[in-house]
Amino acid sequence: MKARKIREYILSRADWVDKERTVDTFKHGDPETEVKAAAVTWMLTMSVIDEVKSLGANLVITHEPTFYTHTDDVEQVKNDPVYLAKRERLDEAALTVLRIHDSWDTWPDIGIVGSLAALLELTELDARDRGRKVYGMKGPCRLDAFACLVRDRLGMDAVGMMGDGERRIRRVSLACGAMGGLDSMRKFLSLRPDVIVAGELSHWQDVRFLEDNGCSLVLTDHAASENPGMRSLAEFVQRQFGIPAHFIEVGPPLRTMAR
Repeated sequence: MKARKIREYILSRADWVDKERTVDTFKHGDPETEVKAAAVTWMLTMSVIDEVKSLGANLVITHEPTFYTHTDDVEQVKNDPVYLAKRERLDEAALTVLRIHDSWDTWPDIGIVGSLAALLELTELDARDRGRKVYGMKGPCRLDAFACLVRDRLGMDAVGMMGDGERRIRRVSLACGAMGGLDSMRKFLSLRPDVIVAGELSHWQDVRFLEDNGCSLVLTDHAASENPGMRSLAEFVQRQFGIPAHFIEVGPPLRTMAR
């Protein structure tokens, strides 16, 4: 199967995506490549390139940018040594790189948001748009216990928590990835969640706005909140196209140094 066929299939079923403006495009290599095996990852870092090569895959499907800006516009880095080295390493590994972001964020059930909800065993209660929903839990629990559950299910060393740890929570919203900004936070608050589980937020803006609104928060990590969805994408590619598809997890870049 040619690499472009995978992109065409996914986008043909994502009618919520603006096909003319989407970032779900090829970033490197030849779309006409016959795919021997695929590697699916949250972000194609230097170390991930090496892992892909060792797996024998010749197509990489990444969720986030390869070249550091949302649109992979290389104007700012075109003469930077790390950009040039990354291009060279991709060429040496003979990799074709496809980004699948806009279509997979809100893909029903197994996309980025749906996969995190399933991992946390949440049930959808209300949806105002594709990305912002409120979920119910199996039963009410304390905020601190829920934060620990999120930490453990995502395999993290620690998560951030804001709010009274003894508070009983029932309604949960998921701000996967970097769904920040005041407009986004206001839309989440309109759903009346007891707690928002987020990946990456602006501390001085988004977090303080939620604090003043009395909304509890569990802050994870951008990659950690989206890895479950990318694992689902690897399974989808293998099942749908009959080619080997390896999931490569990308962990948080920072370690927590506790006192």
